[in-house]
Formats: sequence, C-alpha cells, structure tokens
Amino acid sequence: MANHIVLIGPVASGKSSVSECLSRCLHLPRISLDDSVYYRKIFREAGYDEAYAGVLREKDWKEYLLYREPFYLLLIEKALSMPVDHVIDFGAPHSVLFGKGNPERLSMLMAPVKDIILLLPVEDVERTKVILLERKTKDYPLDEEAFLALNDRFLKSDANKQLAKRTVYTYDRTPKQVCKLILSLLDR
Repeated sequence: MANHIVLIGPVASGKSSVSECLSRCLHLPRISLDDSVYYRKIFREAGYDEAYAGVLREKDWKEYLLYREPFYLLLIEKALSMPVDHVIDFGAPHSVLFGKGNPERLSMLMAPVKDIILLLPVEDVERTKVILLERKTKDYPLDEEAFLALNDRFLKSDANKQLAKRTVYTYDRTPKQVCKLILSLLDR
C-alpha cells in the first residue's frame, strides 16, 4: 500500500492550498477529491444520478449529502488504492459521514493510512466557525447560511478527530507555513 498523506477538515480550512504546497515540496502527485473532473467520472461509472442529486440539493442539502455518501466512499477507496504515494485532500463532506454503516466503512478504509492530518484554524469550535466564515470567498458555491450550517455539522461531529492522526492549527499561518509545519511532523 502506498504511503499517502491525507488532509481533512471543514470547508475553507485550507486543505487544497496546503495539499498543493505539500505536493510541490515532496514531489508527489496530488488528488483533490473536490476536483469535479476526477469525481464526476467515478460517480457516473457507479450510477450517480445527476438530475436526482440536483433535486435533492435544492430541496434538502442533508439528504443530498446522504445520497452522495456511497459515492464518496467509492471515490476515497479509489484514491487510497493508488499504488504510488499521493497527497490527497478531502472535501469537507468526505470525512464526516452519517449514513447507516458509512462511518464504519470510512474508518476501515482510512485505518491503514499513517498520515491523516486534520486542519483547523484553532481548537475552539466557535472561534473556528468565525474564522472559516471570514475565509469564505465570494465565489464559494454556498451562500453564507448554507456555509455556516455545513461547517457547523462537521465541527459538531467527532468524525474528523477520530480519523485524524494529527491536528494542525492554521490560524495566522500561510499555506506555506502550514506545509512546513506538517513536513516537520511527518516521518519522511
């Protein structure tokens, strides 16, 4: 099995920026599970119904996420099965699953991964919510209310803390500084 580095965390925690830096520094390929080109092909091959998902997304985003969970698991399984080391950044919903049996399946998939790093601005959950909202850019696909609700859901869950082997706090650090900190923690 490859020795992947996996970054997890809530929306706007810096996973993509830090994974780009780690990828460059370690000369490893990067997989972003939020990359629509990457995941749409895998979803489509597995029978994902884009029209149905669109209806769910408009009606109830929690049901939309539940519908997507089996596809997230397939996506994660494919990424982790890569034979060469990669830096893999999960989208926020990929590491916090609620559907029946899905959290357990995710834990089994992630168990062999040595380097799972949870990125959070600070330890305090309420302060983290404020900082993440400040980081939200205008072009982010969620409105402020949905953004807050989504991050609230993920921050209230213990799933990320249970999966993570390390937590790195990013407040007042650039992605490059976070990258250097992570490199100092890894056995590479």
